[in-house]
Amino acid sequence: AGHDLDAGARLFADALAARVGRKLAVAVTPDYERLLDGVLVGGVSIAWMPPLLHVRAAHAGAPLACVSERNGALAYRAALLVRADSHRTGVRSLRGARAAWADPYSASGYLFPRLHLLAAGVDPRYHLASERHHGSAAAACRAVVDGDADVCAHYISDAAGGARDGGWKLGQLELRQALGDAVGANLRILDVTD
Repeated sequence: AGHDLDAGARLFADALAARVGRKLAVAVTPDYERLLDGVLVGGVSIAWMPPLLHVRAAHAGAPLACVSERNGALAYRAALLVRADSHRTGVRSLRGARAAWADPYSASGYLFPRLHLLAAGVDPRYHLASERHHGSAAAACRAVVDGDADVCAHYISDAAGGARDGGWKLGQLELRQALGDAVGANLRILDVTD
C-alpha cells in the first residue's frame, strides 16, 4: 500500500471479506516482530508477512495460507535508492553512506539490499557510516528524501528491475505509484538486486 498503508490494508481486507463472506478487522502493526507475536500469541488470524518472518511463523506452527502475486509475478527485486540529486553513481560509491532500512525482517527493505552490497564488496558493517531501521520502506525512503540518510531500499517488480531501460524507467514509475510523487519523484534507482 506504499505511502498509505492503513488505507491499502482496509481495501485489501474489504476485498478479502467480500470473497470469504465474513467481516474482517484490520490491524497494522508498527513492526514485523509485533506482527509475528500477533500470529503466534493470538489476536491475528491471517497476516501478510515477508519471507523471513514467515519462516519463523512456520517453525512455530503457523501454516502458509497463500503466496502473494504482484502484477502476475511471484518474484520481485529490491531497488537501492538515493536522492535524485545524489552524487553517488554505483554501489561502490555507497562507502561512507548513511543507510535507512525498513524493518530487520524486510526482504526488499533490508535483507536482499544488504546481501547485494556485500556481493559488490561493500560490507555494511565496515563501509557504511551508519544503518538505521525506520519500520517501513516508506519511512526509510522519506529519510533519504529529507536528507537524513543517503541510501534506502524499496520493492520493485521483477520486470521493472530487469529492464534497465535508461535508468529503470518502469521501476521509477512503480516507486512514484507506491510512495507518491513527493517522495518517489525525489529518489533515483542506483542499482537493483538480482
